[in-house]
Amino acid sequence: MPEPNSAKPRIVLFNPSPWPGGQYYGLPLPLLAVAALPHAKGYPVSIIVQDVDDDPDAQVLEACEGALLFGVTSLTGSMIGEGLRMCALVRERYPDLPIVWGGTHPSIAPEQTCEHPLVDIVVAGQGEATFMDLIDALETGRPLDEVQGILFKRDAEVVKTPCRPTIDIDTLPLMPFELLDMERFIVLHSAAMHTRIGGKRAVTYYSSYGCPFSCSFCSEPMTSNRRWYAKSPERVIEELETLRHTYGVEVIIFEDPIYF
Repeated sequence: MPEPNSAKPRIVLFNPSPWPGGQYYGLPLPLLAVAALPHAKGYPVSIIVQDVDDDPDAQVLEACEGALLFGVTSLTGSMIGEGLRMCALVRERYPDLPIVWGGTHPSIAPEQTCEHPLVDIVVAGQGEATFMDLIDALETGRPLDEVQGILFKRDAEVVKTPCRPTIDIDTLPLMPFELLDMERFIVLHSAAMHTRIGGKRAVTYYSSYGCPFSCSFCSEPMTSNRRWYAKSPERVIEELETLRHTYGVEVIIFEDPIYF
């Protein structure tokens, strides 16, 4: 497990609640995916999940003290409103902290997302390599024009950089489950699904990215460009063995987009 480097600034990531009036206890897999590279390079990373953490507002604001950026992931729907509510709190407390959005909705409506006054930068499409490049640019002062796959504001105008080619997800570090309070996720998720899994310990998991099909009701054709990228069997087994032997997981709920 890489040790955070105290000399490096903190990365703060927020997972808004996806369902109005309900709670979702699956792992924040997209945030774990984009956190893997900076975590491996020694950046301290805080992931706050609205439906799981005790006081997400206070935890986000505390984590953002001295941070490099505040990142939000969002599907289309109520996550947008909850994410913007949190961004308003962050902007009021830390007016100069860059606010970055990524995920499904920012990828299918990147210009609209970036135009919002509470959004400074949008990561569009597959985010792992782009997010790491963005972190490096913000820390070193490199021009954002050099970061492929983003949109940002310059003089109140939205600037879009060239798309980043999709990378092989097998080249990325393993999922950094250690960034989460895994026991809390396992207990909450297993209790919520007890009628289906018979009291066993369960978590969610992705073994692939994207989908080759063109279903008109789905966002995948726009987010993955109708391409499917799978982790190798060896990598999947390694991550599942970590979940089984380190965290005592008994049931894996695959949430790959292609299965949907």
